[in-house]
Amino acid sequence: MRLASVEHVRCDEPDGRTLVWVDDLMTEQGFEERVSNAERLYLEAVKEFMSQESPRPARMFAGSGPLNVKDPAIQGMTVAEALARHEALQTAEKERSRVATRAMRSFESFLCDEEGIVSFWDGLSGALAFEGEIDWGHRHGTPLDYGKTSVPSFRLLRKTERRVESETKVYRTEEGVEWA
Repeated sequence: MRLASVEHVRCDEPDGRTLVWVDDLMTEQGFEERVSNAERLYLEAVKEFMSQESPRPARMFAGSGPLNVKDPAIQGMTVAEALARHEALQTAEKERSRVATRAMRSFESFLCDEEGIVSFWDGLSGALAFEGEIDWGHRHGTPLDYGKTSVPSFRLLRKTERRVESETKVYRTEEGVEWA
């Protein structure tokens, strides 16, 4: 598995990055096709949700079951009609909920549905040579600096090799100077 990155741009400004693991045999063109497909599916899911009208009644009543006598919509209906109406509302609500759940997924989850792509965190355990754990116990007064690695500080290379010039972490690339 190799590490790949999708940089997100909104209004011509960088807006984040998605890190994923890709199959060793995947080409750059294959990755770009999968990214485009995931973007299309993601935007379709959001569009479908945004265009959907809520099937819920405008007014909800306490204990709003199929035969709530306070619901003016069932006034004059037979019990069978009220139950059928309630069943139709439940079916519409289940569909709305399914569409909403799909629309709430992240772009990364759509991308990871593509063949040969695994999320950064799911693939990380397979990429590690060793995993260790330290139990520091209850050292509440002792200052401890673990030297934690966090993803926001993890900068990817852009097909150019960078070299560290000093402890201030200045990187020189073909595109210019970048600060970490």
